[in-house]
Amino acid sequence: MRKIISKYKKDKKKKQNGMIIGLILVGVMLFSVLGYSFQGKENNDEKKLNYNDFEFIEQNGFWFTNVENLQFAFRYNPQQVEEINSKGEFRP
Repeated sequence: MRKIISKYKKDKKKKQNGMIIGLILVGVMLFSVLGYSFQGKENNDEKKLNYNDFEFIEQNGFWFTNVENLQFAFRYNPQQVEEINSKGEFRP
């Protein structure tokens, strides 16, 4: 059989559940705002490198340089690939 619950207790339980859900939503929103504020900041520390009269600028993990009004993107900067050894010959 079902328990008989008074209207007062039903309303109290409903109000309590609403408060719990509200607090959970406020907590989720608070953590979202805090997470975005710490992780969502753009890194304005622009790294620049001059190499053989070319200026390389790092943005979003890539190195960009301009050559005759064309922009080129590289994964590594020239200093990072200077010491790579290769076998074989190069034919231009």
